[in-house]
Amino acid sequence: MSTLNKAMILGRLGRDPEVRYTAGGAPVANISIATNSRSKDKSGEWQDITEWHRVVLFNKNAEIAEKYLKKGGAVYIEGRIQTRSWEDQQSGQKRYSTEIIADQLKMMGGRDSQITNAPEDKSESVNEIKSLDNETKKTRSSNDVKPQGFEDLDDDIPF
Repeated sequence: MSTLNKAMILGRLGRDPEVRYTAGGAPVANISIATNSRSKDKSGEWQDITEWHRVVLFNKNAEIAEKYLKKGGAVYIEGRIQTRSWEDQQSGQKRYSTEIIADQLKMMGGRDSQITNAPEDKSESVNEIKSLDNETKKTRSSNDVKPQGFEDLDDDIPF
């Protein structure tokens, strides 16, 4: 039997990302994301329920989080759930923390926006996107392989 460990959440950041670096210099970001749901209580009244999720981002995702994510921003995260344990130095008790280790990060919008998330320095991000787009076009055109035998297709196709 196969197993699956997959988490997908869409929510808002509860605080700015906390970024640190490993001994090798790789960035690691910790973020807290709030998700909301509604349910009826025993009296039939609707109750808003907020769940807080700890998320860990590595490498490029951590760099993006540090540069663009802010408290209140909407994000979509995909990853896996992981529980780690350690011994508390003061009490000697074993402690546990369950986190989502993110594989994908998508910025969904600003605090008031529902669709786009524009970084504070828009010109920089636009230039980065244009640069990546140009690199992609160059790579595609230099790597285009044309299939053989399709040059003389008749344009008079009856459908």
